[in-house]
Amino acid sequence: MNPRSRFLRIVPYVTIVGVLYAAAFLTFEQLFKATHGGSYFQNVVVVLLGTVLTVVVTAILLSEQSRSEENKDRHVAVFGKMVTRYERMTLLLARAEERDELNSKEKADLLEALFDMSLFCSPETLDVTAKFLRAQAARRRGDAVESPIFLFEVIARFRKDMGLPLAKDSETQLISLERELLASGVTRDG
Repeated sequence: MNPRSRFLRIVPYVTIVGVLYAAAFLTFEQLFKATHGGSYFQNVVVVLLGTVLTVVVTAILLSEQSRSEENKDRHVAVFGKMVTRYERMTLLLARAEERDELNSKEKADLLEALFDMSLFCSPETLDVTAKFLRAQAARRRGDAVESPIFLFEVIARFRKDMGLPLAKDSETQLISLERELLASGVTRDG
């Protein structure tokens, strides 16, 4: 949340506190005058003024804290769902990469996972994943792929979406390793 929207969210609370403070001040001013300078009554009025302001400020703080907790819980739930969907998609993409032909169930599972993942991923991640799938389909058909997309590039996008960016050197090393393994024909079964 940017500072401007945070400020705009607090403005109504500040306005309420200001209005309550002014109303309390005017009311208690009349009570001060009514006590004719009696220090006991003036002290009671001051305590009441302080209590009212303390209650209002505490209510505002509790409201903001509960909103913050709700946002945190929502972000944790969304992150958990992202992890689950990205794990499933990673497994399906790995299978697609190692297979020479996908059966109709594998294609349906891949399409379903892609739709499911699109609820949480960025447009860039969806684009990289689609390019990877197109490159794999072209490879299976025997077509030349001009700029192949590697699975680790897709995984790096998944990590970026989840706020877990991979160091550029690590990404380069993993892509290089993937190229070597694919060139040597290594699969999970082999």
